[in-house]
Amino acid sequence: MQPLTGNDLFQLYMESPIQPMHTLKVLMLDPGAGPSEPAFVDPMYLAPTTMEGLRLWALRALSAIPPLHWRVVSAPLRLGAAAYVEQHELDLDAHLRSTRAAAPGGRTELAAVLDSLMEGKLDRDRPLWELWLIEGLEGGQVAHVWKMHHAIADGGASARILDQVYQHSPDDRAAGAERAVPTPPTAPRELARVAMRRHRSMVASLPMLIKRSRAAKQVSTNRRKLGLPTGAKALSGPMTRYNRGLTTHRTVAWERLKMADIQVVRAAFDCTINDVFLTAAAGALRKHLEALGELPEGPLTASVPVGLRQPSQANQYGNRMGVWYLSLATNVADPVERLHATRMITRGAREAAEQGGGPELLAEWQAYTLLFKPMNALGNLGARHAERPLFNLTVSNVRGPQQQLFADGIPVVDLFSLSVLSTGQGLNLTGWSYLDSFVVGIVACPEHEPELWKLADGLPAALEELRQAALARLKRINDYVGTPGSP
Repeated sequence: MQPLTGNDLFQLYMESPIQPMHTLKVLMLDPGAGPSEPAFVDPMYLAPTTMEGLRLWALRALSAIPPLHWRVVSAPLRLGAAAYVEQHELDLDAHLRSTRAAAPGGRTELAAVLDSLMEGKLDRDRPLWELWLIEGLEGGQVAHVWKMHHAIADGGASARILDQVYQHSPDDRAAGAERAVPTPPTAPRELARVAMRRHRSMVASLPMLIKRSRAAKQVSTNRRKLGLPTGAKALSGPMTRYNRGLTTHRTVAWERLKMADIQVVRAAFDCTINDVFLTAAAGALRKHLEALGELPEGPLTASVPVGLRQPSQANQYGNRMGVWYLSLATNVADPVERLHATRMITRGAREAAEQGGGPELLAEWQAYTLLFKPMNALGNLGARHAERPLFNLTVSNVRGPQQQLFADGIPVVDLFSLSVLSTGQGLNLTGWSYLDSFVVGIVACPEHEPELWKLADGLPAALEELRQAALARLKRINDYVGTPGSP
C-alpha cells in the first residue's frame, strides 16, 4: 500500500469533466534513425512501432515500474481516497491503445489526435495511465503517447519513469523484471485506519500551519512595503481570453527551442534557464495578444510549479511540488528589460519563499484537499465579481531525461509534455528539456484560442531576440576585456 501525499490527493480531488488531471508525454520515435542492423538476431523480435511489437515490448519494459501498478482505493465511511494499492499483473489490454493520424501525418494531424487524448478522464478502477501508439506520421515516425494522471507523477517523477522504461543505448533491449510478491488485499478496516490517521494528523498540524501561513503573508507584506519584489497577488492580473470558464475540449500545440540558444542568454545575462523561458513565454504572449488587439496594460500573472523533491526523495514517485505566483512582464516591450524584470521577479519570489516558506506551505495546504473545491468555487465567484482571474496561466519548466532514449533500438528523437488546465487558468505552457532541445507544449480550450499555433510560433522569435541581445552583450564584454588597460 502506497500512502497518498497532500499533493497527490489534490490532483485527484480537483478532477472534474471540465478539468481532467492527466498529462500527455509525447515521445517521437524514428525507425529510420536507428541502427540498420540489430545488435542481435531474434526471429521473434518486433519493434515497438506496431501494436503487436508495443505489447511485447511493454511486457518487458513496464513490469517493474511501481506507479504503473498503483490503483486508487477509498476508505469506507466516505473518508476519501486513502492510498494506492499495487495491482500485481498489468492488464495491458486495458492500458495499451493505438490510433492512426490522418494523412499526411504532420504536426496538424498529430495535434488533432493529441487534442482528443487530452479530453476525458482516466478510469480510476485501474492504474491511472494509458500508452497510445500513434501511427501514420510523416517520415515513417511513430509516437508513444503516455496519458498519465498527475496524481501518480509530477514532472520530475514522470521524467524518472520515462528514464526507467526506455533504454539508453541502441544496442540495449527492454529486459523483463520480476515484480515483488504481491501483498494481500488491504482490508477496509486498515484503509479506514489510514484515513483516520491522516485526518488526525491534519487536525493536529492545522494550528501551526495557519501560524506559519500568517508569518509568510507578513513576509510578503513587509517586502512590498520596502519595495522589494515578491510573488504576484491573487486577482492582480488582467482578464484575458484564457480566463473564461473551462470547457470539456482541448487544443494543443508545441514548439522546439534550441537549448544552446537558451544557454547563451543565460550566460550573457547571469540568469537561470527558467528566467529565459519565462521571458520568452512573456514575449510570445505579448506579441500574440498585441496582434489580436487584446494586450492588457498590466502584466499577466502565472502559476509556476516549483519542485520540492529532496535528494533523499529522488527515487519517489507521486508529487513533491509547490507553486510560485509571478508577474510575467508582458507589459515590458524591450526584450532585455523584460528579462531583467523577470530575473528580479523570480529572485524576489525565491527570497520571499526562503524567508516565509511559500511553495512548501502550499504543498502542505493541499493535504486539506476537501477545502479546495469550495475555496476554488469562492475564488472563481470573486474573480467573476472583480472581473479578474485568480491568475492568468500556468508556466512550468521540467528537466527531462538527459540521455538519448531508445525503445528497443528505435531512437526517441523528440519529447514534449502537455499538461493540465486549472479552473480560471485556461492556458498552460510546459517546457521540457531533452538532449539539445527545449520543447514547449501548450494547451488551451479551442473556444478561447482557435489559433494556438500562432502563439507557439512566436516562441522561437522571442528567444531569438534575447539571443541577439546576448551575443551583442558578450561581444561588448569581449571587446572591453581585450582593450589595453582594461582590468
